[in-house]
Amino acid sequence: KQPFITNVEVPAVAVQGTDLEITGIAEAASNVKLYVFGTSFFYADEVSIAKKANGKFEFTIDVESDMAPGTYFYLIQHPMKDAKFNVWNGTGGAHIPENLIGTTAGEANFYYAATGANNATYLFNAWTLGTNYAAQALIDQISGQNIDDIFVQGTFKVDVPKLQINALPSEVVKGSNLVISGTTNVAADADV
Repeated sequence: KQPFITNVEVPAVAVQGTDLEITGIAEAASNVKLYVFGTSFFYADEVSIAKKANGKFEFTIDVESDMAPGTYFYLIQHPMKDAKFNVWNGTGGAHIPENLIGTTAGEANFYYAATGANNATYLFNAWTLGTNYAAQALIDQISGQNIDDIFVQGTFKVDVPKLQINALPSEVVKGSNLVISGTTNVAADADV
């Protein structure tokens, strides 16, 4: 089978204090990587894909308060037929706060090894390069001629939770129902 990534679903907006679920299908892969870049924010994770899952993968990110409101860039990486990520970072599955630069043993470092090569070469650190530039550098590296990995990319927004209560009637007749309604940007199954 020809490897590919398809049916990627990412909500357009994630609200602080909720979970962001990113799902998709990665054909002919045993694992995929996810990178998220934002202003002063970097996240990396890798999930395994069970053979009986038909290529389905899911990432769940806790949208914490350290994810400031704004636009975030994501990239999902597939290792292709050699089953090796030819560009990778030094960690997985953890938020990496900016104040940990230099103390995280290279967790935001990216490395490269051409398809079939065994020697890794240091590329850049997401924090020292800056997260916006690091996202573009990652795209450029994975798109290189000696790399067989493929990827999909996109953006989503993070927003603060909002709750708007509609105006209440000035009088309520005894024995009648009082209806309180409003709108929110929080998911339907979340507590408000």
